[in-house]
Order: sequence, then C-alpha cells, then structure tokens
Amino acid sequence: MLIFNDHTLSSSSSSSCSAVPVSSRCMSEDELKSRTDKFVGKYGNKVDDFRPDDTSKTCKEAALEMRGEANRRSLSPWRYRLDRKDDRFPRDIYMAECLCQGCINEQQEDMSYNSVPVHAALTVLTKITCPHDSNKYKLKKEIIKVPVACTCVVPRNY
Repeated sequence: MLIFNDHTLSSSSSSSCSAVPVSSRCMSEDELKSRTDKFVGKYGNKVDDFRPDDTSKTCKEAALEMRGEANRRSLSPWRYRLDRKDDRFPRDIYMAECLCQGCINEQQEDMSYNSVPVHAALTVLTKITCPHDSNKYKLKKEIIKVPVACTCVVPRNY
C-alpha cells in the first residue's frame, strides 16, 4: 500500500504539514545519502513495488468497467498520479485523484453524492541547501497529507 508510517489523518484535517529540523548542521552529499538511505530503509519506499494500472481512465469509463483493482471497482473510482520531487525523500509518492465529482450508481455518475479523497499522513525528509555552502545540505522532517484513495459521501449541505 502507499502508507509508509503509522500516522493517520482524517479527511477533515487541515492541509498544513508539520516540519521539524532533522539536522541543524550542514552535511556533505555522502552524509546526506547515508542519512536518507537509512530513512527510506526504515519507513520503506513501497513505490518500487507499486505499479498503477491504466491511469488515463475517465469517470464514465470507470462506471462502465467496474472490475480489476479496488480503485477501479469503487463507487468513487480514482487513479494515481506520480508526484516526484528530487529534494524530497522518498522522492516518488503516488497521489490518488478522484475520477468523478459524484459517485457511481447503476453504471453512471450520480451527482447527489460526492467523491472525496481519503488522506494519510506521510513522514518525508526535504533537502535544503546550506546558505553559506552550496555543496552542503540540511534535512527537514515533515509530515504531509497524501491522498491515498477516494470515498463516496453525502454532500455537506444535505
């Protein structure tokens, strides 16, 4: 799955992330690699094992097919988009994107319900260039909200 640690967030949580410096001193590229390798080893980079299927599906196509992996059979189908940032560890994170605004009902989109993303918290490290030495780096630990799936809900104004 896409969850790399034990933190969880509800879909009503704020979109802010928390940041904590991991290293207050500047480190070389070799030290940085050693630190980030340990981090990725500890939290497990599951992206290498994850291969999303057809990411080009539309809501209408998903409504007619409804078979395969859970994201394709859901009443709120979703696809995965690769989010890649070279200064972040893990570098690659797959983000769920809802295919429909409404929910699938009898092979068509029903707008009396809403598809909304489900979020999980993910701990990441961000590489920051040191202000006085562009060949050295600091690491900042952050917890970010990652959309991991979609679910069908009653609209807020119901």
